[in-house]
Amino acid sequence: MRYILCALMSLWAVAATAAVQVSVRPLTVQEGQSVELILSSDKDKKDAPDWAPLLDNFRIGRQMYSKQTNIVNGQGRTSYQHILSLTPLSSGEVQVPSLTWGGEKTQPVVISVQPANSKDAQVFMTATADKTQLYVGQSVTYTARVYDKAGLSGGEFVPPQIEGGEVQKIGDPVASSQTKDGKWYQVYEQTYVLFAPKAGRMTIKPARFEGYVQTAQPQRRDLLSVFGMPDDVFYRGFLDQQREIFLKADPLTLEVLPQPTSYQGWWLPSASVKLQQTFTPSASVANLGDNITRQIVLTAQGVMPYQLPDVDMPEVPGFKIYPSEAQKTVSYNDKGLVSTLERTFVLVPIQNGELSIPPLSVPWFDVNTQQMKTATTEAHTVLIQGSLPPTSVETTPSAPVPATQAPIEPEVSAFAQENSWGWFIAGFCSALIVGALVGLLSVFMARKRKRLPDLYPH
Repeated sequence: MRYILCALMSLWAVAATAAVQVSVRPLTVQEGQSVELILSSDKDKKDAPDWAPLLDNFRIGRQMYSKQTNIVNGQGRTSYQHILSLTPLSSGEVQVPSLTWGGEKTQPVVISVQPANSKDAQVFMTATADKTQLYVGQSVTYTARVYDKAGLSGGEFVPPQIEGGEVQKIGDPVASSQTKDGKWYQVYEQTYVLFAPKAGRMTIKPARFEGYVQTAQPQRRDLLSVFGMPDDVFYRGFLDQQREIFLKADPLTLEVLPQPTSYQGWWLPSASVKLQQTFTPSASVANLGDNITRQIVLTAQGVMPYQLPDVDMPEVPGFKIYPSEAQKTVSYNDKGLVSTLERTFVLVPIQNGELSIPPLSVPWFDVNTQQMKTATTEAHTVLIQGSLPPTSVETTPSAPVPATQAPIEPEVSAFAQENSWGWFIAGFCSALIVGALVGLLSVFMARKRKRLPDLYPH
C-alpha cells in the first residue's frame, strides 16, 4: 500500500509540474496600454498555443518563445515559455480566457482596464476640428494630441479617415509641455487637413497613436540579480522594458452643406483668394515687336491645387499671345493649407498705338461671409511705337545671273576630292594585273602550237 501511495504521489507531482501555468502582468492597466501574457510549461510542446479566444477582447502584439534552464541544488530544470503582448479593446473588467497549449488548458484571468479619459490616466489622446459645419469641398483642420505622463519612448501617429474624402498631413509632429486639469504633460501634436467629398452628415474615423511606454523593472529576487541580471533574462529586455500602447481619439461628426444653388461658375470655397499680375518690362511704353511678359499668380486659402480654376487670357487686338503651362503648388502657413497657380503670357505687339490689355477675373465663394466674390486684376495700357526691327522684314528674291557671268562648274564633293588619287592608283594596278595575265596566256598558247605534229610534210 505504501508503494502504491508513493507511486500516486509521484504521478501527481509529475502532472503538476507538466501543467501549463499562466500569468498576466500588470493586472491593472489603462485603456490603450498592453499587458504581458506568459504561458509556462516544464515540457516542450510541438504545437503553439491557440490564441484565437483572445481576439474578441484583445489586440495581439509582439510574441516570443523562450527556453530557460536553471540549475538548483546541482539539478537542471528547463522551462518553456510563450510571451505575448495584449492590448485590451475596451475598459472595465476584461477576462483573459482559458487557453489551450499542447492539449492542456489554463485558468482564466481577469484584469482591470481603466478608461483612457479617467482622471488618473497617465497617457491619453484627443482630437479637435476647427469647424464642424462646412461646405462641400471646404477644408477642415484636424489636430490630434497625445498627452503623456507615463514616459513614451517612441511611436507614430496614424492619420484619421473620412469616407471617400481626402486627408493631407501638415508637417511633422510638434512636441511641447502643457498643463491640463492642473497636471503637467508632455504633449505631441500632429495636424491634418481633411476634405469632405459630398454633402450630408459624415463621421471622421479618429486618428490613432501606436507607440511604446518605458516601464520600470520589477524587483530582482533570483541569483542572477546578484550579477546585475534581471529575472526571466531571456525575454525581460524584449517585452518588459518597453510596453506597447495603442491610443485613439474620440470620433467627430461633420455637417457638410451643399453648394448654394444661386452660385454660378467654378466652385471655389475659400476663406481668402487673391489674383495678382506683374508686367515685365513694367514701363507703359514699348516698341513694336518687343516681348511683354504678363505673370499671373492665383492663391487660395484652404483648398487643394486641383480645386483652382485654370486662368486663361483671351485674344487681345494688336498682340500675338504665347501662353505657358500653368504651374500649381501647395504650401502651409499659420492658417493651414494654401494652393498657388502661376502662369505666364508673352505678348508681342504687332501694331502701333495705345493698346489695352484687359483685366482677368476668378469667381470664388467666401466661406466666412457665405457670399460669392470675384478676384480681379487691373487693366494695363501700353503705348506701342517705332517700327519692326530689320530682322523681322521679309527678304526679297535675288536677281537673275547676268549672261556674261562664267558658267558655274559642277561642285565636286569633298569625298571625291579626297579619294581621287586612290581611285587612280587602284585603276592602274588593275590594268597591270590584266596585262600580265594576257601576256602569260599568249606565251602558253605559243608553246602549245610548237608541240603539234606536222600533218603535211614537204
